[in-house]
Amino acid sequence: MTTLASPADHGHAFDFRSSQFGADAQTLARATGVCLDTCRQQLFIAEGDMALAFEWLTAGYAADPTAPTLH
Repeated sequence: MTTLASPADHGHAFDFRSSQFGADAQTLARATGVCLDTCRQQLFIAEGDMALAFEWLTAGYAADPTAPTLH
């Protein structure tokens, strides 16, 4: 997923019940050291965008995103 993807582009991978969503959350947990529940929540808030979720987990919400987020 990119930050420029539209909601219609998310498809099955954006479904928080999918195995890919779970794998992405586990990857974020390993990369950041943050608990899995928090990683799942941030990934969901970031609409499946791994880069944006990683940025929020590591830099916080006060940081300016490196790319625009369109909702």
